[in-house]
Amino acid sequence: MNASNVVPLALPRAPRKQYPSLSDAAVGRLPRREDAYYVRDGGAPGLVLRVAPAGVKSFRWYVHVEEIVDGKPTKRQLAVTLGRWAPTPTPGHLTVAEARQWLHRLKAAHRHSRAELERVKAQLDSELTPAPEVAPVSGPTVRALSVDFLKQLARQRKRPEAAEADFRRDVLPVLGEVAVVAVTPRDCAKVVELVVERGAAVQAAKVLGLLKRFFKFARARGYRETNPARDLEAAELGVEKHTAGRRALETEGELRAFWRACETGEAMEYSPPAEALRVALQLLLLTGVRSGELRQARWADVDLEAGLWTVPVEHQKLTVNQAKDARPFVIPLAPTAVALFRRLRELAGDAAHVLPLQRLRRAGVPAKGETIADKTLNKAMGRMWSGNPELSKLDEASPHDLRRTCRTWLGKLGVAPHVAERCLNHRLPLIQKTYDVGDYLEERRAALVKWDAFLVSVGAPKKSHLQV
Repeated sequence: MNASNVVPLALPRAPRKQYPSLSDAAVGRLPRREDAYYVRDGGAPGLVLRVAPAGVKSFRWYVHVEEIVDGKPTKRQLAVTLGRWAPTPTPGHLTVAEARQWLHRLKAAHRHSRAELERVKAQLDSELTPAPEVAPVSGPTVRALSVDFLKQLARQRKRPEAAEADFRRDVLPVLGEVAVVAVTPRDCAKVVELVVERGAAVQAAKVLGLLKRFFKFARARGYRETNPARDLEAAELGVEKHTAGRRALETEGELRAFWRACETGEAMEYSPPAEALRVALQLLLLTGVRSGELRQARWADVDLEAGLWTVPVEHQKLTVNQAKDARPFVIPLAPTAVALFRRLRELAGDAAHVLPLQRLRRAGVPAKGETIADKTLNKAMGRMWSGNPELSKLDEASPHDLRRTCRTWLGKLGVAPHVAERCLNHRLPLIQKTYDVGDYLEERRAALVKWDAFLVSVGAPKKSHLQV
């Protein structure tokens, strides 16, 4: 190394001449000085080695870039630091040969665009940044802890099956093998975003709630210091919250069209038992019960002579705490409802359930349970709606909308609000529930008979079809 390739700190424009090529051995012999100085590499024009007063040696590239200043294109010199020198390949450092390779890539990127130059520089920085030392992660994985979590969920929820299925389907495939203590907010967000991406934005809200509850469970048991899902905002993740429906059959014309479609059922005649589904939909409209309550009903709970149907506590929509002091709900049956139950009795044969699966399944399809599936009535109503000329002109409704229709018309018919609410087995406000323990059976019977008579008056049920 001689003084001919040592240049001043200010780096004035270099004369057009050849500089000696740098080598790792030559760089290693460069001495420290009181001030920093720069050495050009003749083997890679543009590559400069900076020697700091402390003896640290690093590679730089000085390049002219064009910028717009006050509306005019202006060139300025940009110093691009490649990295520190090391005599042999070392993590976080560059040898002379490695510095030349990166300079070649940076020059090619600069000829392409400023953005490309910045991208390649970022890649260089990431490769030279030593990976932080990660302490070994201890503690259970999400899958291991989920066993205890789902057990607690089963104790706290009356019907935990859906939540457990959501957790196993959407959470465990992504986070199952990750240590609980290592899960980050970004990990939790990814789980939710995957559900949104498959088109289940409302379902994603349930998954987000499960994540928050799971990590609250983990934190309470000392497996984490924080809840990584706590601050995730549903709207920012594309989650859509479930909103209460507003659809109801609010005109006499809609009621008439629906009832007639149930009686003809041409679009539903894919198998003989479809009649049972149509009758079930009519019963939902007349009684205002939840479809799950009718779906699980047993003949042992139906007294057609007395006109009473009892819904056991285990079939009602209650939380575990609500179920502790709940009582069986007795539904008074109006004449048309009794007639419809008698028809279901004929269709069910000797089955124990009002809507037995084996009586409704298609030929050759094995039964998976004792009663029809949860979505069977929804699908049947959808087929009926799309296949009936009168109904297809109206906004589509669901089985739960029939419950809303019943409550809407009870109000229109002048039934007292507290009686109408009890017809649907809605819980009364706390203060009223505390001091009013009556079940209003006779008042509810009068209300449902009034609703039954109104349907007859608008020409809904065909009297000749229903024999009470």
